[in-house]
Amino acid sequence: MAYMLDNTGVDSARKVVERAVRAVSMSNDQDKLNIWTAYMNLESNFGSQQTLEEITKRALEVNDRKKIYLNLIDIYKTSMKFGYIEVIYKQLAKKYNNLDIWSNYIEFLIEMRAKKETDNNIVLKDVDFSEPKLILQRALQALTKDQHVNMISKYGMLEFKNGAPEAGRTMFEGIVSNYPKRMDIWSIYMDMEMKYGQGNVTQARHLFERCLSNEFIQKKPKKMKLVFQKYMEFENKQGNKTNLSSLRERVEQYLSKAFDKEENEEEESE
Repeated sequence: MAYMLDNTGVDSARKVVERAVRAVSMSNDQDKLNIWTAYMNLESNFGSQQTLEEITKRALEVNDRKKIYLNLIDIYKTSMKFGYIEVIYKQLAKKYNNLDIWSNYIEFLIEMRAKKETDNNIVLKDVDFSEPKLILQRALQALTKDQHVNMISKYGMLEFKNGAPEAGRTMFEGIVSNYPKRMDIWSIYMDMEMKYGQGNVTQARHLFERCLSNEFIQKKPKKMKLVFQKYMEFENKQGNKTNLSSLRERVEQYLSKAFDKEENEEEESE
């Protein structure tokens, strides 16, 4: 295909790929997917929207439909045809209804919102997208309850990563208020604050202190160790030697108390 494109043109490349899709139709699924994806890319780059849709329809008939749709989304992103993408995510979410699909859908919407706010790209000027929060609500209605915390956490992470830390904090605050024992969520929250908090030092320190004073975390030395490590990493990046020194003293005090408590419990058990 590449040779024909370079030397004899698009029509010759199409003839090659038509031979290929017939030859690999009963072969390895991944090889078949790769050929059809290449064909879709060919039409995206050198054909029309109509020819791309025709080839995609054929590809859907003989490949894993989910993979074809996801590859088509990538093709549209590369060609900056963002207006065609949301309808595909709607179909995927309706048919497959899993956490990854909903997360990818919401990530796309948040990225488009950020792009519209910061970029005067004419490609997005007349394209309307759903509100990310509306799709989050639909996701929570569709997903099982045990997936809700992870879905909200992913939404919060996406807000942080796309320049909206306040919106991200709102999501995480809701989770840690309802699930104060979830150290995995506290840990993600701290990481997001450190990396994407836009230099809000006071906010970050407040979060670390809340973790250290959390009664559920205090009872678990491994969890306390993790919080202290992240806190010290943060202060080290700030170049604050005084706070670092103070944190080291607090670590020693905590370990001393934990060790004494452990000894007393062993004596009582004897």
